[in-house]
Order: sequence, then structure tokens, then C-alpha cells
Amino acid sequence: MKFRIIPPGEYMMGAHSSPEQFTQEMLESNMIGLPANADGYQQSKNEILRDWQSLVGHEFPQHRVAITQPFYMGMFEVTQEQYEAVMGGHPSHHRQAEQLPVENVSWPEAVRFCRKLSELPAEKSSGRTYRLPTEAEWEYACRAGTTDLFPFETDRVLEQANVDGVNVRGECPNCLGYPQPVGQYPPNNFGLHDMNGNVWEWCQDSFDENEYSNSRTFDPKGPQIGKFHILRGGSFEYPALWARSSSRGPIWSFDEDGSTTAYGTLGDEDDGFRIVMEIEGVTGLTYRKAFEEESSSDRGLDFSETNWDKVFTQQFGKESSADEIDSLEYKPELDSTFSEGSSVTE
Repeated sequence: MKFRIIPPGEYMMGAHSSPEQFTQEMLESNMIGLPANADGYQQSKNEILRDWQSLVGHEFPQHRVAITQPFYMGMFEVTQEQYEAVMGGHPSHHRQAEQLPVENVSWPEAVRFCRKLSELPAEKSSGRTYRLPTEAEWEYACRAGTTDLFPFETDRVLEQANVDGVNVRGECPNCLGYPQPVGQYPPNNFGLHDMNGNVWEWCQDSFDENEYSNSRTFDPKGPQIGKFHILRGGSFEYPALWARSSSRGPIWSFDEDGSTTAYGTLGDEDDGFRIVMEIEGVTGLTYRKAFEEESSSDRGLDFSETNWDKVFTQQFGKESSADEIDSLEYKPELDSTFSEGSSVTE
């Protein structure tokens, strides 16, 4: 598995403006305009606005979030091969190519994968543990410093992401309709592939419809206990609207035994995940102090002058300099093969 180090920083989480204004903008951009159905009925503008305001409402209000510690994010979605190596098999529907993302995975199954991977002897001896990203981490990593609907130009969606067209009911003869091997589309500014499209990705925290109204600023986490969990990033089966950086996708309700009360199945053919790696002794420093120092400065939170020699005082038990980290313009890659005797290397 390859990972990229995501630097600390701040961003505005959620969709801009208000549900009403945002939906109006989506209508004007032709992302949610609906053609007539088979009976010839065509929704009115007011009906479109009413329906979509309720669907995107939990992306508001937009609020400031600060990620105070760097973290290692998977460069790619977990593949079928990787999932099988840990779990002994995989539940995917699509098996027509190598390096396809694992799908048809429920949230409890994704959590179990992280737990079993962390318990492997090589991972325990190296001090590495794995988990799903929080929603705040996921959106921060997806935006990668951008503030628009996507981390790329909106008119290039079909070149940049595996989605089912731009309009929610429009025809897309050139869309694939199935997942692609990971890494086939260009990476974002953090070097992460397929954050938008391909397969949906699970997040760690439980879903709370009031979370955005009550969210804390520093390293927010949703409820840690709850039945409801949410998917991010869109997929090959959904139009581009659902692949936006702020989009909070289908919400699943899981019972204690792992079954769902929302849709009646354990997963879907476009539900996958990527993981975060934590390394003992590497991310336990006082990043919050460094962040607060930046926050109190007049020039804002760009981290362009942060003393990374000081912040990254340890990397894998040795002294590291900013030259070794190679600045924030390049995020070093880590490769974890989760096999006996494996080691993490740059």
C-alpha cells in the first residue's frame, strides 16, 4: 500500500452559501436539471429546487476546520488484492481487471479490515495502525487546498473522475458504468487518486445531521458511536453532483450484527474505502502548538514558513530535516506491504 503524508492546515468544510442558493446554482449549471420522464412529465423548477435542497441540506452550514496534525492517507482506494490478502477473500462484484478497488463492502467490514491489518505481526512490530479517515480528514484531503466544487475544473469532470455523467438524468454514452483500476485518473494536489468518483469511500465517524452546526474547529470528529455512517466521493454509478468535494453521499444504518436497516444489504457494488495509517512516535508531536502559533500570526494559516525541521523532529526513529521531507510541495510516499518482515520505505 502506498501512502501520502497530508500536511496540517485549515479549510472551509461543507458547501458554500445556503441550500437554496446552492441548489439554484446547480440548476443553472445544468447539474440537476431533469428531463421529462417516460410519461412525459417534467418537474417544475420549484419542484427541482425543493427536492434537491433536502438532499444536499446536510452539507450546510459551511464551517472552518483546522487539521492540526499531518496524517498518512492511502494514495489509492483499497484494492481487491489487498483486501483479500488481509481478509482471505473479497465480496466485489466487478472482477474483470487487476488493481480494481474492492467494493460491495459495508462500514463494519471496512472497520474490520483496518483492525485485522493493524493486528498483523509486521504491522504491530513496526508500530503501524490503520483506520478509516474522519469526514473532516477526508474532505480536507479531497480538496487538497482547493475551494471549488471539485479539486479540478468543473468542465473537465469526465476527464478527471469516473462518474456517470454530469447531469443527474442526462445520457452519458462515454461513461464507463463500472469501476476502473485504481490510479487511472490524475491525482489531486496531495497526490491522491480517485478521491472523486470510481467507488464511494467510508469514513470513520458516525453521521449526525446536526454535526455541521455544532462542529468544533480543531480536528473535528463526528459521533464515535452510532448506527448511521456515510459515504464520500461519489462513484461510477452516480453523476458528478455526488462526486463534489463537499458531497455527503448515501447514509447507511447498521445494526450491531452488521446488517443494514437502510437498504437491506451489507454493501453495494460501488461502496469501497481507503485508509489512514498512523505510525507510533511519528505523529505524536505538538502540532497543535505549531498550528496555534500560525493561527495567531497576522499572515494567516498558510504554513509556508513553518519550521518543518522542528515539526518533523522524528521520522521512523531518526532525525529528519525539511530537506528530507522535501517541503510541502512534495508529499513523500510510503509503501506498506503488510507482509511478514515488511518495512515502511520512502
